[in-house]
Amino acid sequence: DVEEAIEKAATDKDQNLVVETGRTLWVRKDKESGSFSLIFGEKLLFESGSADLVPNALTILEILGKFLQTSAYRARIDGHSDSTPVGSGRFSSNQELSNARAQTVLTYFTSRCGVNPRRLAMGGYGSTHPLVDENSPGGKAMNRRVEIVFDR
Repeated sequence: DVEEAIEKAATDKDQNLVVETGRTLWVRKDKESGSFSLIFGEKLLFESGSADLVPNALTILEILGKFLQTSAYRARIDGHSDSTPVGSGRFSSNQELSNARAQTVLTYFTSRCGVNPRRLAMGGYGSTHPLVDENSPGGKAMNRRVEIVFDR
């Protein structure tokens, strides 16, 4: 659960190590609305500074694509980054990188999984919606993420 991870990140060295690797997956649930989010640490889907999916991401995205085809849920894909400026490469800003990552996931769902595009939305938020303060490498790592919000 993301709230537990945020609490533990400040005190648990093992949790910090996992978070800093970017290979984390959190779940956030809203019991009132029935919506839920899957929050992917940056390295679960992408290499640093890239918007190309890593091969290991394809299996989970296929499963989520099938879920979207057979359920009443819609999904919003949100890309996020930390506040460290993008150094070089094909993206000129964190905003552009986070948007490209969200677009990549959305495109995968529509082109590879056959999800109706009307059931999907996306946004790239750069560093404007952090989960936690960026006072530590673990805090920065938690903010580099892709969040898929499922709602009805």
